[in-house]
Amino acid sequence: MANIRLQNVLKREIQKLQDSKGWERHVAFLVLMLVRVFDLDEFEAEDALTEGKSDMGIDAMFELMEDGENILYVVQSKCFENADKSLDDGAKNKLVRTVSTYILGDYDVADVNARLKKKIVDVRDRLSEGRITRVGVAFLTNGQRPSEAIVCDLDNYKRDQGGQVFYEIYTEEDLGVVFMPESAVPVKEVELHVVKDVGAGDKVFLNMPSLEYVEGKVFRVDISEVAQMVRDNPNIFNSNVRAYQSIRHKVNEKIASTLRGSETLGEFVYLKTG
Repeated sequence: MANIRLQNVLKREIQKLQDSKGWERHVAFLVLMLVRVFDLDEFEAEDALTEGKSDMGIDAMFELMEDGENILYVVQSKCFENADKSLDDGAKNKLVRTVSTYILGDYDVADVNARLKKKIVDVRDRLSEGRITRVGVAFLTNGQRPSEAIVCDLDNYKRDQGGQVFYEIYTEEDLGVVFMPESAVPVKEVELHVVKDVGAGDKVFLNMPSLEYVEGKVFRVDISEVAQMVRDNPNIFNSNVRAYQSIRHKVNEKIASTLRGSETLGEFVYLKTG
């Protein structure tokens, strides 16, 4: 399911570029990604554009020095209206085929658009001269992670190229790290080891109040593991921290109501986990 908060942030950033540059939405998204994900400046991002009619699935192409290597990035971007969508097989196949035939191969470039044609001719020369170390095939999208079948196909393609080509996929999850404050980036998974509670006999857990619709248990863990968890994930509690905002605040009103009600008091530990 799409992250509505992140998608709204993206929409605002895209709209700013549309308003200032007059670009279509998908172009504004692409430039935004090149600037924020690859750290290009706006001039470099605009110069990298190849999208449009007869772009053969290549929306942008540029070179970038990384760890002493000169990487050629060949980019395809998808700015979905419905961010629950993901990269499909057709889009993946088109870009992979174009890289193999037009960038690494010698297909006739007569049918590609003028900007892309110029870049392909230049890139072929630089590849033959050894001035480009590797080729990175990059998919940029505000949508979700593609299917395992697509990832498997890309893994196979990468292997078949003998180290000359690699791929990167940037999805909504990755963009959250770029565009959202650290406190809003979700912690994916945490593992803590349960230890025996010395005060509960042979039990390793204690039962929480059992309600008709839920049952919970309390486990004991080593405090040093909790400390390490927070060090590794400094924002793990941020989304649940609630500063006092007076009893009249709607959330605090509901907390007070739960505490006062004899029928709801037992639900407190389940409802107010923040």
